Amino acid sequence: MLARWSVLALLGLAALPSQAASVLARVFFDANGNGQQDRGEVGAPQVLVSDGDRIYRTDASGEARLEVIRAAHESARVFVISPGGHRTTTPWHEAVDPAAAEERAVLFGLQPVTVRAE
Repeated sequence: MLARWSVLALLGLAALPSQAASVLARVFFDANGNGQQDRGEVGAPQVLVSDGDRIYRTDASGEARLEVIRAAHESARVFVISPGGHRTTTPWHEAVDPAAAEERAVLFGLQPVTVRAE
């Protein structure tokens, strides 16, 4: 009896509707560390961003387009994978709603880490 319910539960979960959110992730070099992309602060190419399922790489302008797919009841997060020698000046992750109809833009700022010699 338990096996029958397990199979039915799995079949039911497989049939849950899914939704896709279109996300534009922008990664930039934040020269002044204020967490905002100011004039003259350029995009960061070849930086990895992820939705937890897939990993994407930013293009030459620091942008990556993600298609975040989740079951209708699930939330999602997009995050930046900071390259070595850099820290984030913005939150490193951002919640996205797969039910949202329009494209969502998320912004991630990076700044070089300075190491002081002692």
